[in-house]
Amino acid sequence: MVDATLLGVILALVSAFCFAGNRALGSGPLSSRDSDPVFVNYVSLLVGVVLALVASLVTLQIFDLPTITLFALATFALAGLFHFGLGRTLSYTSIKHVGANPTSALLTTQAIYSLFLAVILLQEQLNLGIIAGTALIIFGIIFMEGKLSAAKRGGVVRFGYVAALSASLIFGITPVVIKAGLLTFHYYAAATLVSFTAAFLVYTLRVTPPRFARQLRTTPKASLLAFVGMGVFGISAQLLRYASLTIAPVVVVAPILATHPVFTVLLTSRFSRENELFTARTVTSIILAAIGAVLVSYYAGVG
Repeated sequence: MVDATLLGVILALVSAFCFAGNRALGSGPLSSRDSDPVFVNYVSLLVGVVLALVASLVTLQIFDLPTITLFALATFALAGLFHFGLGRTLSYTSIKHVGANPTSALLTTQAIYSLFLAVILLQEQLNLGIIAGTALIIFGIIFMEGKLSAAKRGGVVRFGYVAALSASLIFGITPVVIKAGLLTFHYYAAATLVSFTAAFLVYTLRVTPPRFARQLRTTPKASLLAFVGMGVFGISAQLLRYASLTIAPVVVVAPILATHPVFTVLLTSRFSRENELFTARTVTSIILAAIGAVLVSYYAGVG
């Protein structure tokens, strides 16, 4: 029988790979001048709702939804609106302008945001490992060749940086909200379904059926398949992350999840080499940011 912590580690590792796959698949299609991050995220949300529903049925957790508390329902819905709705759109906007590799590195700052929350709300203490990790994240971002990456894609570097750092702030806060809901409702698949459904319903107010149909007709088939693949990777990453956190300690899971930028570089080199920057300086900056995120996550137990 597999040890629960070891299983949690495996699930977290696969989750990190799926997070990277989500961004790597989108790198090429999102580099197109006509690509729309809002439409891309809407496709991703639609795929996420369908697969979360399937996961809830397979695990039988859908039958536990009637027992959900109003507090848990509100927290999952709120997290869905901000994390899977606004946060993802900002993340895809960053990929459009600077690429998947720099975006992944910039998103490591979510560990710092989560840490600040832990210090302020939970009176957590700083230590040498946290300070070193934070320094590596900051140095990795400063060392990054954002202008060259943006120029290669025809993007605007400041748009990419602001979008990624804003998404990272959301990604750093929403796990705390989700965990609060999971304290009263322990069914990860059903909780994910609530979050994705809430985000999808609100997004439908913006991406109306006529607009969606029009964009479907004008989107190249290859790009549309990539967007669907992004949705599959995205929902898989979230389900695996929640599952790993239910069976293994946060201090074990979070550092493994923080390795996603390294997987992103490996996958973009396979799927989108012509759209991404792979200089020694860029790769080094990404690795430094990933190591920093691992250190902060481990020593602070955030994620």
